[in-house]
Amino acid sequence: MNTTSNNAQRLAAYRQRLREAGFQRVSAYISRELVAFLHDEKAQGECIGRTLERLLLGSAKDRPKYYSDEEIAQREARRREWATQRAQARKITRAEQRALRRAEWERLRLEAMERIGLLRKPEI
Repeated sequence: MNTTSNNAQRLAAYRQRLREAGFQRVSAYISRELVAFLHDEKAQGECIGRTLERLLLGSAKDRPKYYSDEEIAQREARRREWATQRAQARKITRAEQRALRRAEWERLRLEAMERIGLLRKPEI
């Protein structure tokens, strides 16, 4: 599924949850000074709407969660799966790398010697 359409669907569902919780969308043209003031007053992780609500009412009403419980469970399952895969796919040590290279070089050396006639394959 396309990420853009997935995000658009998630945002539409979130907006629906906001409407159901009693929130309304307000659009207004405001001066640059007010925009700068709102950005200065904005707390970390807070949207402009929440900042405006907090400044006008003294506190901001809790909003519905952006991700549904099902999406949160799916993300957690993917995170656990990823962590498990990372734990299984450990890096090989330098000693293991050297041993693998030595074995590969020895195989190539024997193959080259056989090709130029310095070594014959044992007959079985």
